[in-house]
Amino acid sequence: NLKYFTELNSKVYFAGRATSNDEIWMTDGTETGTVILKKINPYSTSSPQHLTAMGGILYFSADNGTNGYELWKSDGSNAGTILLKDINSGGGSSCIKDMIVLGDTLYFIADNGIHGSELWKSNGTTAGTQLVKNINPSPTGSEIANLTIYNHALYFTADDGTNGREVWTSGSRSWNTVPITDVPGSTANDVSSFLHIAGGNLMYYDNNNLYFSQSTIGTESIIKGLSETGYDGFGKISNAFMNGYMYFRAEATNHDSELWRTDGTPGGTQLVKDIVPGPTGSYPFIIGTIGNTLYFTADVPATGRELWKSDGTAAGTQMVSDFNPGPDPA
Repeated sequence: NLKYFTELNSKVYFAGRATSNDEIWMTDGTETGTVILKKINPYSTSSPQHLTAMGGILYFSADNGTNGYELWKSDGSNAGTILLKDINSGGGSSCIKDMIVLGDTLYFIADNGIHGSELWKSNGTTAGTQLVKNINPSPTGSEIANLTIYNHALYFTADDGTNGREVWTSGSRSWNTVPITDVPGSTANDVSSFLHIAGGNLMYYDNNNLYFSQSTIGTESIIKGLSETGYDGFGKISNAFMNGYMYFRAEATNHDSELWRTDGTPGGTQLVKDIVPGPTGSYPFIIGTIGNTLYFTADVPATGRELWKSDGTAAGTQMVSDFNPGPDPA
């Protein structure tokens, strides 16, 4: 249960469990130097999440048992670990997600109990922790997701309640937080995710096509017409980068869910290998890369889900081993 490892000032901070409660810990790499930073919740678990370093300070969300899950900060000392702002005042939680740093500003997603899930920012002070823009004036908010830094600017997906889910950018002010895409015929939840890959393009997906944009309103272009089912296809969970290509799982005509790669161009967007030919697909789940090798799991009828590897070519895409012989998964 150790997670959210973050380095700051020659120490590593993380969320860990002690006597069944999750708290924030720090370590200098020695046994004696591995200690709980602070017992934030005296009654139960504080469950710290989203540990993020900025300007020599650690930021995270935690529940102190009184204010709900809110924004905290720490200078690495017990006394300096404090609640930064009770965004959803009282016992309600602000449900903070996806912290990301751009310059000297911390951006994150939060719900203050009035505007729903929207984009917030902080300069590390209580007064400087503010809602950037109420994009969707409804109780649920714009349901922002996919905070991404691209070309020294912040991008994300949001639904303004009128145009469906689109790609937005923000310059940290309400007036310069605007959509950069309006996919023709879009409806809610059209744009599912996007990433920055080699070639200088911002990429995103709208349930039918893979797009790229040059971060200017109206410049989006289709890279490839694809279809994808399953939560991990074009999202951040099951993608990997290797040698200038992004590898991902997708469906296309005559191929069910298989391994693809793209360099951000139509010609460079290709099926790596049709592991299970026909209407079934191998539904690959990407683990990551080591050197020039991509590792993933794939489900083949004869072997079940096993570990595979790829060098980016069809011939070099092979099962590592049938760890559990037969059709059952490893």
